[in-house]
Amino acid sequence: MTVLAVLMQTDTITFCASYGITLVTVQRYKGQTLSGTFAAKPHRNKKNKNASLIDIRWLIDWFTEFAKNVGDVVPVRVRMKKTVDGTVRKYYSSEQFTFLQAYFTWDRLYDEMREFVELSRIRRREPGNSTMRKMLSLHCLNIRIRSPRDNVCDVCSIYMTKMRHGGATLDTTEELGRHTETARRMR
Repeated sequence: MTVLAVLMQTDTITFCASYGITLVTVQRYKGQTLSGTFAAKPHRNKKNKNASLIDIRWLIDWFTEFAKNVGDVVPVRVRMKKTVDGTVRKYYSSEQFTFLQAYFTWDRLYDEMREFVELSRIRRREPGNSTMRKMLSLHCLNIRIRSPRDNVCDVCSIYMTKMRHGGATLDTTEELGRHTETARRMR
């Protein structure tokens, strides 16, 4: 028996006492059950009204144009492995990826999009921050945001690797200090 069936067959006061709910709530649920409005409306595969009003094509076009103006186009070689009939086959493909700088976070991209809409005075239904991120991650696969680690210079990476694997010697630490000092002065 479901809780709804128990609700309809038991005494209201006993039901309230056993489940720790108020009398008004039980009366409301009984009234909804008797009128037939106790279930949520069926979805019937209709689109989300708020998300369907967003112009996804415009959003993708804006993002690709923005990435083309600001980002770096880099050829990337992608390696994939597939197992066919027990044998592993390696496939290589070369694609052009656009990398945005690490300071372009999703929040900053959202602010850039809103600023573009305001300045151009285009009447568009703007997506929310998370919706924009989901849509662009789904549709713009060749545009990526660099990780903050990618902005470290090669010399710093070499020194850090030496210090991590070979142990931090006094000479290596001093060399890294001299290198970072010159980098600080350049800023």
